[in-house]
Amino acid sequence: MSERLDAKLQLLSGGYAEAERRLWAHPRVTELFPSILFRIHCEARATVRLMQEAVRHLEPAVHDDPLAPPLIEYLREHIPQEMGHDEWALEALEALGVSRAEVWGRPPPPSVAALVGSQYYWIFHYHPVALLGYIKVVESSPTSIQYIEQLAARAGLPLAAFRLHLGHARLDPLHQRELAQLLDALPLTADQEALMGLNAARTLHCVSQGIDEVITLFECTARVPPVLL
Repeated sequence: MSERLDAKLQLLSGGYAEAERRLWAHPRVTELFPSILFRIHCEARATVRLMQEAVRHLEPAVHDDPLAPPLIEYLREHIPQEMGHDEWALEALEALGVSRAEVWGRPPPPSVAALVGSQYYWIFHYHPVALLGYIKVVESSPTSIQYIEQLAARAGLPLAAFRLHLGHARLDPLHQRELAQLLDALPLTADQEALMGLNAARTLHCVSQGIDEVITLFECTARVPPVLL
């Protein structure tokens, strides 16, 4: 199953690649990047809670649902590994001169709320297995530490601003292997597999759309003092 999901995302990755290209080719990328990090923080602050809610929803079904025991085991092991990633994003923003008070005082963008909120919907109104499609995308780091270092140098950004990216570059290869092993072992129905693919594709689209949204909003407001978008 993991190979089929990889193939689906590979087919749909063109939009994300183009959004990334636009971001890093932008002549004012140093002013755009804090807003990108802000949105990443808005997503990262919800990750642990999403997994905790999935476990709570699965626990009553542990004797009736064949997916429940392996999902609970995976999520319980994964939750501690995800703790503190929102802190990495805050540290990265501080390296760019954005205070924690400014981050926490600004409402998350509606597009981020919609993406994260849809995960709660799938957990409570269909099946928590859908969350694996989201995890597949947000923990899929195609970049190496060396590439991130080169990117920071080209963009003229301090390496400290990539605190979260560097952390994920170290952890994501292991997390992706663990997720692939889980996906291949789960006794999924055709509908459950389709939903994971749908959620992963939707997540990838939303992440790409978020980058484009930041660029568009910035270009509309570039003549005023920079704010988190």
